[in-house]
This record gives sequence, C-alpha cells and structure tokens, in this order.
Amino acid sequence: MTRRSGAPYSPQEFYIIRRDGEPGVPARQDGRDARPSTTGYTSNPTTAVDQPHMLSPSTTQPDAPPWVNWLTGRPGIALVFLWGFAEGTLFFILPDVPLSLAAMFRPRRALLHVAAIVAGAVLAGAVMFNWSAHGPTARRTVAHVPLVTPAMFERAESDYRQFGVWAASNGPTRGIPYKVYAVEAPEHSSLWPFLLVTIPARLWRLLVVWLGFAGAGVLLRRLGHASIAPVVHALFWIATYAVYWATVEGRF
Repeated sequence: MTRRSGAPYSPQEFYIIRRDGEPGVPARQDGRDARPSTTGYTSNPTTAVDQPHMLSPSTTQPDAPPWVNWLTGRPGIALVFLWGFAEGTLFFILPDVPLSLAAMFRPRRALLHVAAIVAGAVLAGAVMFNWSAHGPTARRTVAHVPLVTPAMFERAESDYRQFGVWAASNGPTRGIPYKVYAVEAPEHSSLWPFLLVTIPARLWRLLVVWLGFAGAGVLLRRLGHASIAPVVHALFWIATYAVYWATVEGRF
C-alpha cells in the first residue's frame, strides 16, 4: 500500500484507506481500526463479538446470575410449557410462579413464557376433555388433587349452564382450577370450541400476572434493590397460597 505520492507506508504508519481513496486514521499496532466510533463499537467486525452490550434482548446477559439466564432462556420456556400442562391436568401449583419470576428480570422475554404456558394448557385441556369424555375416572381423579373441593365441580356446572363454553374464563376470579372446568366440559361443549376458549381463558390471568411482576421488577431496579426480587417473589407466592389454602374450604 502506498501514498498518493508513491512512497510506501511503513508498518508503523499503516493507514485505513477510505472508499474515496483518501487515507483515514492510523490503525493500532495489532492491525485493528483505531478510529473513534459514535456507536461505541470499533469498525473492525472482528472486535464486535468482544462487545458484551451488543447482545440482543433474547440472548443471555453476562451480568445476570446464571439461574436467570437459565429461567429466561430455552430451558425455562420448556419448563413453563411442561408446568402449564401439569397444572392443567393433576398438578396444583400455578405456572404463574415461574412466569412471574422471569417477568421481574426479563419482561419482554417472559412473554414467550406466557405463550408456552397457554400452549401447555391447551394440550392439557385436550387430554382432560378426552379422558373425561370416556368415563368418570377423570373427574374422580381431579377431585383428589390438593386444593380441589367437591363444591368446585358444582360451581363449574353452574357456570357452564350460565355462560356456556366460556365458563372456564371465570376460573381465575372464582379460584377454581382449569382442570375442573376441563373434566366438566364434555357435557356442555365439543372439544374444539372448548380448546379455542381455553386460549383467552388462560391468557388474561397470565397477562395480569406478567404485568404486575414486570412492573415490580422495574420499580425494584429503579430503587436499586433488584437483588431482593427473588425474596419479594417468594414471599408473595407463599402468602398467596397460605391464604388460599386457609380459605378454599369456606369459599365453596
């Protein structure tokens, strides 16, 4: 490489040549472009991978605890899908628990968890509906799940008579698990309408939970107390289930 005058550049004077042929700024001794950048990155593409702040919101972040990266990554999404399916069948802890923790740290990423939980719930609804349609075993099994009471089935029947296939959307406000509505559904609906209603019936509560905990996470970060987010999360759900467990018999 030579100057316009014809004299060659020495290795110590190696220049980056602009597209218009004019010499730019000197390079570093290791050959990388030393020009200043208004974006905060060097213009040499080989150095871009060294910039930790170039990571997209959907990737892991090096300054986060490993468990946060796990929970908000693909393993966490798979976990909440399985959790949504399990709670829609025979498990009794809401998938809102891992969703809300993810929302406190990565709100936008946690929206994928919402979608995964709904997908798991739809699959669970199909399983429970078909199981119940073939005999009373499904209903008897659900009746033995912790926090499920006989009065819940009576209230679900009443909701189906009043609201039709949309009865399941009342579950969150009444404190009745989705699985109860699922095993009662064959007497009031065919499979596909029930599964279609499952989507909004499950989605609205999950979005409320997501919004509340995402807001709490933002507030804690602004106050400089992000480190106590897991403690706040744990105390909320312990208190919620303690109150629900203590009052569920009297509510139905």
